[in-house]
Amino acid sequence: GQLRETMASMRAHLMDGPFISGELPTYSDYIVFGSLRWAALCSGFPMFEEDDLVQQWYRRVAKILNVD
Repeated sequence: GQLRETMASMRAHLMDGPFISGELPTYSDYIVFGSLRWAALCSGFPMFEEDDLVQQWYRRVAKILNVD
């Protein structure tokens, strides 16, 4: 859907490393994660396919924050 399309630039960043800014999570990872987390909790629908770079990134950040 539309969300998946709008995340194209984020996917481009994730091709360079596991987090938005590279090898380590930064403020930008937590801000984007918070928005996506809120949407995920409110919608109940899967936002991304399992093999999507954004989904993989989401899981990495969730693990760091111990929320998933």
